[in-house]
Amino acid sequence: MNTTHALLHKLARQIATHLGWTYHEQNGNEGRYAQLDHPQMQGAALMIHRRDQRLEISGIYARNPDDRTGYYGPYENPPQITVSAAREPQAIARDIQRRFIPDYLREFEHSRERVDETRLDYSRRRDALEQIAAALGHTLEPDTLDIHTTRFKTYIGKTHVTVKVYSDVTIEILWANLETAVAVARALNEAFIAHLTRTESVKFTGSPSQPTYKGITEAWPEVGHEV
Repeated sequence: MNTTHALLHKLARQIATHLGWTYHEQNGNEGRYAQLDHPQMQGAALMIHRRDQRLEISGIYARNPDDRTGYYGPYENPPQITVSAAREPQAIARDIQRRFIPDYLREFEHSRERVDETRLDYSRRRDALEQIAAALGHTLEPDTLDIHTTRFKTYIGKTHVTVKVYSDVTIEILWANLETAVAVARALNEAFIAHLTRTESVKFTGSPSQPTYKGITEAWPEVGHEV
């Protein structure tokens, strides 16, 4: 660690003492920034970077432990301040407490709410995939399911079926012959008539040499769905 970084971390330890937060040991990664952890709120932490003669104060936000995509902080204008590095640690701590921490903790709470919402969304999506797979006679292997799983593929005879679940459900049937496509279209039509509470998105594609689209259109006129 060079002299500048050493001074940053020495100052950060002093600021942590005055704030009542905990200086975070970085395990050899101390050169880039200093981290101060909230004493009670798990996951809440400040980052302190040295920018020439000033300190830049920003925050770390809640993260879904199962998610590889990053943190759930504000997308625009996250709380951030700068203070003079020449000031006394106690004065810097007071400035951080007054100008930064209230806004940061409010946004941190919002990020935790977004994590909870995302977890619920992942759970619902997984349930939908499992229900559809079971209806198709397909077993989803546990090691293929994680929070990023949005689809699965299976074969029914020689027909290739792809199911995608996002906010809606998409079912793609590939290389189905005309007879199979018409039978599926009739079954879907009956299902939609029986369950008109919601319209799912269904996409059919087939071999250009087989008139799959025409067959489905003729068999499924009541739905008013584009195919």
